[in-house]
Amino acid sequence: MRFLLPEKAGKLPKQGGCPVTKKKCKRVLAWAAVLAVVEVAVCNIHWIEYRFLGGERAAFTVPPVMIAAAGVILGIAAFQEELEQQIYRLDGRFFGKREQYVSPQASVRYERLFAWLALVFGLLFVFLIPPMSAPDETNHFTRAFLLAHGQLFPMVDASQKAVGTVTPDLPLFLRTWNASTSAPGSHVSFQTVAGLFTAAASPQMPSAVVDYPYPYLSFFLYIPQALGIVLGEALFGLFRMSAHYNIYLQLLFARMANLGFYIGAISLVIRITPFFKRTLTILMLMPMAVFIASSCSYDVFLYSFCLLYLAYVLKCAYDPTVTEIKGRQLFVLILLQFCILLGKYVYFPLLLLIFLIPREKFHSQPKRKILLATALPSAVCLTVWLLAYKISTLGMAADPYANVYREQAQFVLFHPVQYAAMLLDNLYRYRQDWVTGFVGLFGWLNAPLPLPFVLFYVVLLIVSAMLEVVINRTFLSRRMLAFVSVMCYILVATAEYIVWTPSLGNGTVGQLNIIGVQGRYFIPFAFPILLLLANKWAYRTYTFGRMDMALHRVAVFIISGSLAFSIYYVLHCYWLPS
Repeated sequence: MRFLLPEKAGKLPKQGGCPVTKKKCKRVLAWAAVLAVVEVAVCNIHWIEYRFLGGERAAFTVPPVMIAAAGVILGIAAFQEELEQQIYRLDGRFFGKREQYVSPQASVRYERLFAWLALVFGLLFVFLIPPMSAPDETNHFTRAFLLAHGQLFPMVDASQKAVGTVTPDLPLFLRTWNASTSAPGSHVSFQTVAGLFTAAASPQMPSAVVDYPYPYLSFFLYIPQALGIVLGEALFGLFRMSAHYNIYLQLLFARMANLGFYIGAISLVIRITPFFKRTLTILMLMPMAVFIASSCSYDVFLYSFCLLYLAYVLKCAYDPTVTEIKGRQLFVLILLQFCILLGKYVYFPLLLLIFLIPREKFHSQPKRKILLATALPSAVCLTVWLLAYKISTLGMAADPYANVYREQAQFVLFHPVQYAAMLLDNLYRYRQDWVTGFVGLFGWLNAPLPLPFVLFYVVLLIVSAMLEVVINRTFLSRRMLAFVSVMCYILVATAEYIVWTPSLGNGTVGQLNIIGVQGRYFIPFAFPILLLLANKWAYRTYTFGRMDMALHRVAVFIISGSLAFSIYYVLHCYWLPS
């Protein structure tokens, strides 16, 4: 597939010196404001710490690296047009003019590449990750087990606790493996796991009472895992082997079903996304993403529908066959928005990405009407669902930390400047932990991939996003993408600060640290952040175009090597004795 260039590579824009324009001034001032906030608040050494955070007064110094980086950013912002002009000049001088640009995406079916790599390495994760060795997998598997046995809603016992009934072998299995895999450095023998395949299943009906995990979460998030358990039961019953369908095999079927849902959903995302297919493939084949998809975590539901929504928005914006948003497109948008809200409310800023679709396709309706046409129906559906769920859990005792949550929320509302400084400060303080949790943090969040590998993968994502071709950036509003990304971070951090920080901090209100944020929470809105790097250099220059094509050729080997290294790391952490 070939794209004819609107202007030849190497052809220079009109020469005009270095004029000071209104656009340049606004760009420089915007970057200066952002850098000022970052240097004052993130460094945690200025008067904001002393005045608002209650810390000891520190010296008014800024690291030289930050000063140099700020100077480079402001210089690029001030002379962006001139730098691009010089790049095109040098490219044309050394390589001449091209008449055509060959799109490497035409020769690579990234949805197939993703499906095969995710299937192969995902199945390896399914069998190599010991039982209950994924984040919160004990609770996730219990919820999937309850749903597979028809318990959509929790029951309330005499002590006002949310409970469910399971077979007696499930609690024993969970206690045994929680004790053996929770300790850092614990190893599992092949003989122990091999014995799980031949262990007999409990023939009893559900009779053991367990706490109902996450009673406030919808059962929709556990449908793939529950279907896997039901499918496994049907297969074993078909071959008259029901007596051998034990808890471990049910766990494996739940994991495989979750992985299958992830592969199908993300393959569809890559297929319908009009551009950035390679970057999206690299992102969703990240070791952490494949590891989570190979567990029973409901994060798979969140990743899938957040990216499905963004991909469908981009398709509606860029697909020339979609000349107007009709009833079918509106229905899909509303359904995807409802699924995002059903998962976690903190990702609702992603709904604003609907403004990437040109107004002309909505018959030039005002923005507020465009948002209401989709967000309002999805919010109404969510409200109806929450009311039905609330009725089903009447009589359940309130969270013992409910009053503390309220006080923590009031602290955030009444101290906006202090909390804004805390958000930036924690982003700087936990940058290594969050980036590691974003790329690869296995087990009970106690088996991080080596930092050099993590940094390599982050650089790979950035380089891929900068080199990948976006022919038409008209609909990619950088302001909207940046606003949505920042709002998602603020809401994710605030939710953890209000709920988990007091719980883990013994009810303390107004702590300086935000406890509970994990790097994998950034995956649903990582794609909008990468879209901020979209440019035309690979399209308009021979040099960057060749780099783009080279990365397309080696991407499969880099991704495969990264996942293979992750599998080796899991073997080393859990199976091979030290």
